[in-house]
Amino acid sequence: MPDLSGTSSAGGPEGRPRPIPEGVPYHLVLAGEKRRIGRGILAIVLLHAGLLGFGAAFAQLGGQIDLLLGRDSVVTGGTEFTPVTMATTFASTALLIPWSMLIQRRLYGVKGGWLHSVAGAFRPAVLGRAILFLAPVWAIYLTVLAALEPSPAGNWAVADLLVMFAATIVVVPLQSAGEEYGYRGARRARTPSPPGADGGDARATARGRDAGVGPR
Repeated sequence: MPDLSGTSSAGGPEGRPRPIPEGVPYHLVLAGEKRRIGRGILAIVLLHAGLLGFGAAFAQLGGQIDLLLGRDSVVTGGTEFTPVTMATTFASTALLIPWSMLIQRRLYGVKGGWLHSVAGAFRPAVLGRAILFLAPVWAIYLTVLAALEPSPAGNWAVADLLVMFAATIVVVPLQSAGEEYGYRGARRARTPSPPGADGGDARATARGRDAGVGPR
């Protein structure tokens, strides 16, 4: 089991992120010398079960809400793609964030903070730089796409558009983060690698263990 005693949920002592030893790839930071493939397979199965289970449950939830609102949702065999359908679909994937943290905590005894980054803490500066870089690029992409491939205008209620816009701003980033936490975080860190692949040797594991971030 990983020895992360004396750390807060943010990483190192007193909330400071632990230093990560140089040359240790992300998926080996928490690796031990003894390979436990069964536990990794179980983590992957649980992750996919959560994705499918949350998706099915939230689809039904959204469908029932639309029925109560008198909407003809595609979930219940109708023709409308409603704001509720959109929000619940994205929210189901967003639940992979706490689900991945729970899997990591229960199967590996590692706090969820380690899924934020290899530093063991959320890094707002990295997020800020990503937004400053990607936001203009995405805006230019959408502008060029709309100019080169204009889509026919549809008949949307103003209230639906406002709710969908709010869901896009609030829920969609969490949906994207859920995919990253699940498939680049929990799953990537738990996928067994052949000995020696991606630096997966005893020396890399020892460097992680010596830094206090790996199993002992």
